[in-house]
Amino acid sequence: MSEADVIGMRLSLTFTHLMQALDLLIESRRAGGEATPSDRATVWPASRAHKYALSSILHSFAGLESQLNAVGESLFWRSDDPLYISPEQRSFELSKLVGHWKSGMPIVEKVQFVMSRGPSALPPALLNALREVNKLRNMLVHGESFSVTLLVERDQNNRHGSGVVHAREDEERWQQAFPIMKFPAPDRITYMDARAVAKVLLEVVHHVGVVGRHPVVLVWEDPSHKMLTLGLPTSDVLAIGSIP
Repeated sequence: MSEADVIGMRLSLTFTHLMQALDLLIESRRAGGEATPSDRATVWPASRAHKYALSSILHSFAGLESQLNAVGESLFWRSDDPLYISPEQRSFELSKLVGHWKSGMPIVEKVQFVMSRGPSALPPALLNALREVNKLRNMLVHGESFSVTLLVERDQNNRHGSGVVHAREDEERWQQAFPIMKFPAPDRITYMDARAVAKVLLEVVHHVGVVGRHPVVLVWEDPSHKMLTLGLPTSDVLAIGSIP
């Protein structure tokens, strides 16, 4: 029997979440979710496409969260890591930040801190897009309620008051909340919205991976992944945030 080495490794679920997000994006598209802006005039999007899109958004976000927590572990809790900042080297403000890293520190603040360790900050346009994606994620996860106005033609022969919905009007709050990403009401999220989220979060993952030295390698397991047109390379292996 040949000699074998015992190797310990630290793993995260970043790859798992991001690949799941892409798989769900494919399923949303296959289910008829490739809507155009004019399709927003419909009352509700295709049910299965909508559900896949929502799940894709949440897994995309979880992928970024997982990567950030891996970077945080290197910075604050793994004394053998080259990025480690010992307690003696930490300012009072940094010590407070470390205390909140695992207990509710907003993801945008984590990204900004990690990027402050590098030569440049996150591009302002990307940071603003991330803020809107984070806002959408919180609405979806916490189940925030909202109002809609429906134009319904009542069925006079039905005592239960059912009818046909002919039109729908949403609150203006969505235009105000998402001036950059143009997200609709949460129950009208489509494949196109999930694709936009994936593009933003994968770009953030790239920047965090470079500065935090935690690159993410995605392997296209399904030929359909190459059809997502996310502005990513179409090779079978995609290194996001690889270190120069």
